Order: sequence, then structure tokens, then C-alpha cells
Amino acid sequence: MSPQHGRIRTRENRVPFQDHLDPDGKITLGSFRDKATGSINFVPWESWTLAPLYNTQRYQPESLLASCETTLDEIHPGPPYKVGGDFRSIKFVLSPLPSDGVFGKGIYHNVSNTRRYEGGFLPPQLSSFFGTWSQSFDSIIATQMGSHAYGDDWFLPIDDWGYKGWKATKPKLERAGAYVFLREAKDIPRMIVTTKNLARDFKDSWEGIQGKLSKATGRKGLYRTNNNGWEQQPKRASDQFLNEQFGWAPFLNDLLSFDKVYQNGAQYIAKLVDRNDRFVRRRVPLADWTDVSKVREGTFAGNPTDGYALPIFPVTFPGDFFVAPPTYLVEDEVHHQVKAVGKFKFYNPAFNVSFVKDGSPLWATVMRYLTIYGLRPSPSNIYKAIPWTWLIDWFVDASRYIDAISDSLVDQVVCEYYYVTYHRTWKRSYYVALPFNDGTVNLQFSLNVETKERKGATSPYDFALGWNVLSPRQLAILAALKISRT
Repeated sequence: MSPQHGRIRTRENRVPFQDHLDPDGKITLGSFRDKATGSINFVPWESWTLAPLYNTQRYQPESLLASCETTLDEIHPGPPYKVGGDFRSIKFVLSPLPSDGVFGKGIYHNVSNTRRYEGGFLPPQLSSFFGTWSQSFDSIIATQMGSHAYGDDWFLPIDDWGYKGWKATKPKLERAGAYVFLREAKDIPRMIVTTKNLARDFKDSWEGIQGKLSKATGRKGLYRTNNNGWEQQPKRASDQFLNEQFGWAPFLNDLLSFDKVYQNGAQYIAKLVDRNDRFVRRRVPLADWTDVSKVREGTFAGNPTDGYALPIFPVTFPGDFFVAPPTYLVEDEVHHQVKAVGKFKFYNPAFNVSFVKDGSPLWATVMRYLTIYGLRPSPSNIYKAIPWTWLIDWFVDASRYIDAISDSLVDQVVCEYYYVTYHRTWKRSYYVALPFNDGTVNLQFSLNVETKERKGATSPYDFALGWNVLSPRQLAILAALKISRT
């Protein structure tokens, strides 16, 4: 969705320390003080309070914005607003700011205890978060809102989840795949033979490895050899892998689903009878994951003699205040949530109570069980029973069209609305450790970028499935079949 096809709304929150600004718009951080010493009647004395403050440090806030949120959505008639559409929102939030704009306020002494600093530290500029990026907060907001908010830099390729969400959200009348199971039962003997050869394949592979070792060491007769086993092993491994993925795994899953339907068949039927010819809203989580990564870490430039250049202090901080060099760590934490939301209904005469009362209860009972066991010769089941159609789906995704036809013709599935939603929270944390003579002070600053997106569809064809959403298992299967993207 582009700005030309919707409206843009912006909401800003100002920093809480505006009332603490000096007349010139700056904030006072603190000052240094030397210990006063002397003697009275040859009795030495020392005092901090009698010594004047000096070298007062102040800073100009990089921005007076604590957060900024920009939303791009569609304009609908109303109020009342009864329909919705595509939606994108991006929100920048700085770390919680103290009311006076000063972090880590305290009193810190140097190692010789002759000087101290009374005050705190400023929030780091964005360049500290992003390294070479030195844009101001106002600048980053203007840049990101002007371009990235309508592109893919901050958002997920949501189309990749559309059809998966559609399948997870739509009504599911079939709880098992008995039709496909029976059509593929002829493959069971071949599956057994392939599995039986597993021990032979392992034996041949081991003897092939021994033959290679014998040739490499030149000690003939020490190892038993079987070069044929070694040469054939890659193909045999692929055969075993495919036999497990497309033979035994579906077979065992089918058996489990049959048992589940047998145990819960009455409850499934009662639920379908209740929802027949009635719109039901469903929200299905599709994915939820968190990525944590270390961006960089290190020691601030400087030394005990010349001081240390701290991004949280306006000038070089004296080095004799620290017992070790100050350090920093920049870390990213990204949390993703993908959900599908839809309002669907279906109509199947076998689950219509009033129709059954006027018709044949026996016919309805038979059709209900044929439905939940997946024994109906529907277009979808017939297509799935055709060999190698799964491979066709990975390139042209024909099953979505077959499933849609089957849903429409057999179960009359309709959709009032359907959305895929994506919520991403990106948090970049900047940790600073200041090993003062009085004890280590740990400060944490953060920049949060929260994005929300909603994309609607009225049919399963509105979303595409690409290579970039194939799982490692799917890619491994394609590799076993010697199929690549290129």
C-alpha cells in the first residue's frame, strides 16, 4: 500500500524533561569539585562542601521527541466504521527518560579521593546505536516515515504467509485423509522393501569407507573393502530419506489421525453441525519467534592519563575516576508475531439438522463420517492422490486452486473477510559499564522500533508462495531430488 492509496496519520510524544531545560534549551548534567583541605592549630581538616563547584557540564537534547508513530491505512465510510482494510504502522520509541533528562545521577570519586563528580550522564546519540550512522532522531523519523514505512525494510514479506494462514483459518471438515491413504496403500510393500535395505546400505557404506582407508594407508588386507557400496551410497541415502519423508511419515500420521477421528468423531460432527451455514471468526497464530544478536562490543577510546571519550558525556571524562577502562555492548532483540484472522462459513447438507429431519438420517450419518474421515472423492483428494503432485505444487502451487474449487463446490466455503497480521518489535539496547572507584555503574539505553501490518484478501489466490518461505526440511527434500532454485 502506498501513500497515494490511503491516509497518513502521525502521533508524537514529547520528552518529559522539557520543564528542566535551561533558557538556552540545554540540560545541566553536573559539576566537578575538588576536596578542600587545610589545618587549624596544626590540626588537618578536609571538606567537600567548602570547595566550589567547577567545570559544569550541560548538553543540548538531540531531540525533544520521546516517540513518534506514523500509520498508513485506508479511508472507509463512517462512522460507524463497519469495514477495514490494509494497514501499516511504524513507531519509534527511545528508552524511558528520567524526568530531569539525567541518567545515573550520583557522586563519583577519583581513585585518590581528591576530586569528585556530582551529577549524571546524557542519553547517547543515535550514532552510538548505529555506529557510523549519525542522523538525529528527528532526521531518522523523517527518513523512515518517508520511505521505509511503505517498503519492506521494516516489514515482513507478508504475502509469503497468506495462503498458509488461509489454510489454517478456513473451516476444516475433513479430519483425516482416508481417500488419499487408500489410493497410496499400494506403495506400502515398496516402503517396506526400501526400509529393509537400510541395514544393507549401512553395511555397504561402512565397507566402502574401509576400502578408502585401505587405499589411503597402503595397508592392503587390513580393511575390508566394498567399492560398490561406497559409490552407490549417495543415491541410497536419498532413497531412504525420501522413503521416510514421503512414505513412513505420512503413513504414521494418517494412522494417528484415523485414531483421533475414531476417538473424537462424535464431537467433530457435533461441532460441524453447530457451525454449518454460520459465519465463525477465527484467529490463528502462524509464527512467533525471537532473534537475539550481538551487534558490537568494546572499550571506549582513551586511557587513565588522558581520560575516556564517552558518548554519554559532553567532554572527555577524567581517566583517574575509573579502576578499569569503561566498556560498551550493543545488542539487538527482534520479536516477530504472525497471525491470520478470518470470518468463514460453510454449508454441507449432511450437517444441516433441519434438512436431515426431513430427509434420510442414515444417509446423513454416512456422509458425515465419510466427510470427517476424508473418504469423499472430492477434487482436492483426487488431486492429492495423483503421484508427484506435491512437487508440482512447489513450482506452480496448483493445489491452492484445486482446494479452492473443492471448498467451493463440495462444502460451499465462503469468506466474509480475511487478514494476515504481522507485529515486529525491534529493540536495540546500548549497555555502558562505568567501573568507578566507588563501584561499577551500569547504564542501559534502548531504541525500539515497533511495526504492525495487516493485509487483507478475499480469496486464497491473493497471496503467493515463494522459495524464501520453504522450510529446511522442504529444501532438504528438494536437494535429495536434485532440484535447485536455479
